[in-house]
Order: sequence, then C-alpha cells, then structure tokens
Amino acid sequence: MSSRPATLVPEEAIPILEEKAIIQATFEQLTGTGKPWEINLRKFNELRDKLHRVEAELRAANPGKDITCIIGERGMYWLFEDAFNAYKEKIEAAVNAVKADGPMPVWRYTTAELLESHVNNMRQLIMAVAHDEVMLTMLKESLGDNHIMLNREFGNCERNVRAMLDDIRDQGEFLLSTMSHDILMAERCRITREMIERGTIEEGELGYTAADLREVEKVIDKRCSKALPAYQKRIASMYSIMQEEMRKSESTQLSRASRWVLAYSLMEAPEGFRGQAEMASKEHESLASVVASREEELGESEEGKKALKVSEEAAKTKEPAPVPPPKEEKPEPVEEEAPAKKKKVARMATISRRR
Repeated sequence: MSSRPATLVPEEAIPILEEKAIIQATFEQLTGTGKPWEINLRKFNELRDKLHRVEAELRAANPGKDITCIIGERGMYWLFEDAFNAYKEKIEAAVNAVKADGPMPVWRYTTAELLESHVNNMRQLIMAVAHDEVMLTMLKESLGDNHIMLNREFGNCERNVRAMLDDIRDQGEFLLSTMSHDILMAERCRITREMIERGTIEEGELGYTAADLREVEKVIDKRCSKALPAYQKRIASMYSIMQEEMRKSESTQLSRASRWVLAYSLMEAPEGFRGQAEMASKEHESLASVVASREEELGESEEGKKALKVSEEAAKTKEPAPVPPPKEEKPEPVEEEAPAKKKKVARMATISRRR
C-alpha cells in the first residue's frame, strides 16, 4: 500500500505527463509561489485568467481535437487524446488499488506526512477550482439552464478551499518550523512499533523488535523534550488539526469530482471535452473510496457525509438506464367475413350461468 496520497497523480504516471504534455506548468510558475497559503483573492483571480487564456488559445489552435487537462500537486498538464489514453492506462492500476484496498490508513502517517499531504492537496485544489470556473464558462452553452445550478455548486467548492487556505495560512509557517528530524524519527518509531503490535508487519522482517523500538523512543523523547518542551502535546494537537484539514481537502476534492460527473450527465460531452468527462469519472471513483475509507477509520465527519451524499447522487447518473420489459404484442384483429343470413329458427330459452 503506497504512502503517497491517493488523491494525487500516481508517481508512475508522471513521466508520461512530463513527456507528452502539449503544455505544462508548475504550481509555482502559475501562481508565483510554492506555498498554497500565500494565495490570496488577487492571485487566485490572476490564476483563473491565466488558465482561461491557455485553454482558449490551445483549443482555438487545435479545433476538433480532444484536449484534457490533468491537475497534480506539481502543476497542470494538457494532453491530446493519444497521450491521455496512455495516461489512463497508467492510472488504472492505482485507481483499482484504491477502490479495492482504500488509501493508506491515517494512523500510519507522521505529522509531517499529514502536513505534506494536505499542502499537496491544497495546491491541487487551488488549480482545480480555478480551472473549474474556466471549464464552466466554456461549457455554458452546452449546459443550458443547468449552468446556473452548477456554477453555484462549484462556487461552494471554491469557498471551502478559501476557508481551508485561511486555516493553513494561520498555522503554515509554524507547522513547518516544528517538523524537526528528531520529531519525525520519534513518530516513525512509534508507528513501526504499532504496526508490529497490530500484526501488520513481523519483527523478523525488520530485524528488530517492538522492545528495541521502545528503547529508541525513550532516547529520542529526551532529545525532543529538550529542544521543544511539552512537544508531545504540541505534536498531538498539530496531528489532530492536520488530520481534520486533510479530510476536508479530500472531501472537497470528491465533491467537485462528483459535480463534474453530474455536469457531464446533463449534456453530451462536446467535441474536444470527452477526455475531461472521462477524467472526472476516474477521479470520482478513486476519491469516493478515499473518503469512505476515512469515514470508516476515523468516524463520520460533516464534510465526509456531505461529500459521499453528493457522490452517491453522481454515481446514479452513471448507472445504465433500466431496460423496460418487452411490450406484449397483441395479435392484430382478424377481419371476419360477415356470416351469411340464415333463416330464423325457434330455439329453447336458456339461463345464463354467470348469474
């Protein structure tokens, strides 16, 4: 099971993106910073305008060609159909693995890894919600009256992202400054020991025991306490904060992917956008498994419940319509020849048996 966050582009697919992209740009190139908490409203609007120009110019220069934008934590990649098909093949195994086994459990993350995962999710979300607005504008005519409703729903996703950016902006620099090597080692020792105690891994595979790890933890604990008094309480607090923030970002990712599945179910994907429709479906499948797994491991959350409800609604739109039962074919009435007139013959009166 990979420690790489399941919401991100699989490592094995990145070379295809970097080799085959028509256009690619890193988060820093697009925003002028590598820190998501430095993105304010002005920078977000600048990013959206920049993406609108890229999309408009690229599609104008390649009429009739299918173009798909892939968004990862490193940046954005625009692909033609052949490259997108190659990318799909690479991510298929990763999507299936997440659907079958779920993502790596949260208890195996160190605080630093939770922070890194959340920061990467936020980079991806910033680019994604800006690109969503561009796509909605381009698909306005195809969506018809549904555009207003979807514009409102995607606006909610953007507001969620802004709120999370405010949270991480308040704590970002402090969180980074406390991720020392000793604290990281202390957490890794604890997690490895828990894996042994839960039977996830055998001591023989490691070459050391849970008891050995407890002794190492004692040594590292002294060093950490000297450098940062009451560090355990502080790390526990940060861990809890990062855990909830990561869950929020994953739920927001699922909500926006679900909205795109719904959007494409309300129209036939226009020429040039079929890859975008397929990508929305793949993201939806993977993210639904991620959020459901978090809810099962950590208990229900308000954001998770809402995201899964939206996901279920989107999933229904992908289900094939029920096939109506075959109609019973009634035999066509046969025109009977009028009987020949007969002479009236007196008959015995009878009583109806239906009475």
